Amino acid sequence: MKPGILTGVGVGPGDPDLVTVAALLTLKQASRVIAPSTDAGQPGRAETVVAHHLPGLTVERTLFEMAAGDTALAATYGHLAEQIGHYLRESEDVAFITLGDPNLFSTFTRLRSAVLEVAPWAEVRTVPGVFAFQDLASKSTTTLAVKDESVVVVDPLQGTEALVEALADPRRTIVVYKGGRDSTAILRIVEEAHRLEGTTVGIHLGYPDERIIRLGRTLDLGGDPFPAAPYLSTIIIPAVR
Repeated sequence: MKPGILTGVGVGPGDPDLVTVAALLTLKQASRVIAPSTDAGQPGRAETVVAHHLPGLTVERTLFEMAAGDTALAATYGHLAEQIGHYLRESEDVAFITLGDPNLFSTFTRLRSAVLEVAPWAEVRTVPGVFAFQDLASKSTTTLAVKDESVVVVDPLQGTEALVEALADPRRTIVVYKGGRDSTAILRIVEEAHRLEGTTVGIHLGYPDERIIRLGRTLDLGGDPFPAAPYLSTIIIPAVR
């Protein structure tokens, strides 16, 4: 009996219109669809996006308490990996849905490693999803790179060193992913580097409360300070042209 296949399915930043045909076909064909959630009784954001297209899809929710600490998260991943390993042995194809793309700052990356620890024989695939910064660049008409420029994606949870280093090169467009909680501190660093003008912040892209803020040379927006941004926020600092 051939084992099942685990597929990480990216469903984009939040706008149902940005879910790919490949993602929907994979979800329709999967034996089981698993989705992360911060509340077992409520659908997570990725599940909500999928439900727009596949309202009758059966989804198994896995509770991810991101603020619970690494030990608790490791236990969550370990338990889920054992469960998925069992499904794969029973020849069930499993799809794990995630916002954005499963290969960039995604819960799926760690899950894949956990599954391969308990089931090293497992076949793991991914279906790419639209990145939040692509959506933000489109909606804000921001050119990400031309000619000899480059794009750097930084994770603010790892500190500000990568951001400071990237800001030193004016040919780099910098994307700050999931930096909402520290958005004001991050933007102050950008301001001090004289790179604030043209910087764009996208909040809850694709959702009803979506907000896009394009900044000038200062964080004072018409006399008001920059508002606190939620976790799911993306910042684009364009190259100097």
